[in-house]
This record gives sequence, C-alpha cells and structure tokens, in this order.
Amino acid sequence: MSFKRKSLGDNIFDIVNTVILILIGLSMLAPFWHVVVRSVLPYDEAIKSSFVLFPKKTTFEAYKYILRSERFVSSLGISFIVTVTGTVYQLAMTTFAAFALTKKTLPGRKLFFTMFIVTMFFNGGLIANYLLMRGLKMINNVLVLILPFGISCYNMLIIKSFFEGLPSDMEESARIDGADTFRVFFSIILPLSIPVVATFALFFAVDRWNGWYNAMIYINDKSKWPFVMVLREILISNDTESMQSNYVNQEYMVGDSIKMAAVIVSIFPVMIIYPFIQKYFVKGVTLGAVKG
Repeated sequence: MSFKRKSLGDNIFDIVNTVILILIGLSMLAPFWHVVVRSVLPYDEAIKSSFVLFPKKTTFEAYKYILRSERFVSSLGISFIVTVTGTVYQLAMTTFAAFALTKKTLPGRKLFFTMFIVTMFFNGGLIANYLLMRGLKMINNVLVLILPFGISCYNMLIIKSFFEGLPSDMEESARIDGADTFRVFFSIILPLSIPVVATFALFFAVDRWNGWYNAMIYINDKSKWPFVMVLREILISNDTESMQSNYVNQEYMVGDSIKMAAVIVSIFPVMIIYPFIQKYFVKGVTLGAVKG
C-alpha cells in the first residue's frame, strides 16, 4: 500500500493551521488561567501587578470565605435540587414533545407544532409572567425555577429532527411484537439517541445551574436563593470592608480574589460533568448539520 507524499503547500498549511489553533487555544485558556491565579493570589502579590502568570505564593482564603458564607450550604443544596430535577424534567418534556410531533397520525399535530413555533417569536413579557407566577402562588417558591422551563422549543425542534432521522424499521418491528408507544420510546428511541440526550442534558443542566435571573425576579426570601444568587451577591458587592470585618486574615482578603474565587466555584460542577459526556458532545452539537 503506497502513501502519497504531502506537497510543500500541504506541509505549510498544516504548520500554519496548527499554529493558529494553538494561538486560539491559548487565547481561550489565558482568561481562565488569569481568573484561577487571581483567586489564589495573596495581597502582597496582588498589589505588585495586575497580571501574574505564575504566582510565587498562593492562598485559599478567598475560597474559605465563600465556603464559610452563612447561606452557602443551603443555597448549594437548593441549586443541586433545581439542577437535577429541572434537567430531568426539561429533558423529559422536551423529548416527549419531540417524539410526539414526529408522528403524522397525532391528532392536531399541525396545530400543536404551530403553537410551539409561535412561542419562539411572541412572549407575554416580564410583567405578564410575574402576574402569572403570582397567580399560581409560585412567588418565593423554588418550583418557579423548575416548572416554567418544561420545554425548550428550539431544542425540541432539533431533537425532533434527530428522531425523524432514526430508522423506522426498528419501531415498526417492535410494534408488530406488541410494544406500545412508551415501550418503543424507552427501549428503542432513547438508546439510539444517547448523543443528543447527553448533549442537551448538559445544556439544560448548565442553564439551570447558572439561572440567577428568575431567582432574582421571583424569589425575595434569601434563604431560598440558589447558589448563583449568593455568588452574584458576592460579585456585585463593592463593600470590601464589610466582607473583611468578620474575617481574621484581612491582609489576604482582596475584593478581586473573592470575585475570582466565586467564578471558579460557580463553574466547577460543570467542569466535573463535562469530561464524562464529551464523547457525545461533538456528535450531539452537529445534529442540525446538512446530511450527506
């Protein structure tokens, strides 16, 4: 078996392409590394320079401050419940709707499809949504962070497109063997849809974990705040003296260090989850591509 040698132009292209990709990767890694370094930078190191590549000394006092926050444990538990429950709920509702709309025999299929599409372009607005949540007795209720996000219409359309591309012979064989709709969905459709399910599970989980806006609008009781609201309060706080007053090692407490540590803490769960579903991610995000 013979291999064709690359031409000079191909070699130059490979070198230039590699250099460009390395530079792009470094440009993405540099801000993250800056945040990590600033979060562990002691006071005497922080005042010397605004940018430190490799700190000579490190301290985790900013992380200790965040972890010792009064509402940290309770807010972390609320965020965990909202993220897990909200992801399962949103994924179930979205996939159920997508699967149902693939069936041409569904009564009112075109009407339901039109109703979903309309919601992508028209919205009642903040005031109408607030009045609706108040009428449903969901103000200061953690359920307001879960129930209103049952179906993501845009993502539902992508999942629907994926379901329509699956072989129909397997479903027909299952129905001949006596399988009902639920059996077909859970035993055939879902196992074949692991890439799309894993990808959108990550999207939904990140959205629920970082969802602070609705908590800010609908939850006034700070004891029911999710984790990101507590971190947001730290990030926007300009009163550094008030943060240092209850801490012993004030020389290490710099406002920027606390803010940077809050950013790292907020993205840490996603960094843990992502490697486990990375193998499905590339395939999942190309679902809307043109098929050859």
